[in-house]
Amino acid sequence: WMIQNLPRSRVRSVAMGMAELEGRARSVREPVKSPVRQLACVWYRVRVTQHRDKENRVLTDQTSLLPFHLDDGTGSILVIPQGAELRGVESCDMTLAGGMTVPRDVQAFCDWNGIPLRYGGASYRIREWVLLDGGPVYALGEVSRPPNPVPERLARIKALLKFWTSHQEYRSAIDLNKDGLIQPEEWDRARAHAEEHVAKRAFPCNLSVHE
Repeated sequence: WMIQNLPRSRVRSVAMGMAELEGRARSVREPVKSPVRQLACVWYRVRVTQHRDKENRVLTDQTSLLPFHLDDGTGSILVIPQGAELRGVESCDMTLAGGMTVPRDVQAFCDWNGIPLRYGGASYRIREWVLLDGGPVYALGEVSRPPNPVPERLARIKALLKFWTSHQEYRSAIDLNKDGLIQPEEWDRARAHAEEHVAKRAFPCNLSVHE
């Protein structure tokens, strides 16, 4: 009912309060990489389920909480996905079982997240959904004017990365190929995790997507 009866707004003239907007998703800084397929996106969700003896067990269910922009050609507005219901494009739906060769990107994702693919009669279903950077996006939610949280957020991200790289147990988790060096792609993944960790701590809203 709300979708059908709320008139579509343009970013340039949107009023405070409940609004419906449609445009293109744009990252605030650099696009994040989806954990499995490494796609440039502004939002992702990954779910891994273990199937054994007719029982299903969820091993991980990760959802990105980073803010992103919605640009409709008249302007852009910050979208806060925390606490919202989001639906993206399915970028991966793969079931792994004994005897199969695990794709490199899937294996890297499992290693990073500590998911042991010990089959023993079990199978694993790995699914990923994304909102691509530059892709179409629709939002329904509350529009408000927040203070600027960017400097504080960047400082917290920097401090968290410094902590991770200065402690061997965290540094080893970042160093996926175990060569003792942090490669650019490993650093990008660590930064994305740090940004997500910081974003989970009460980020002020501009447009909170309706739950």
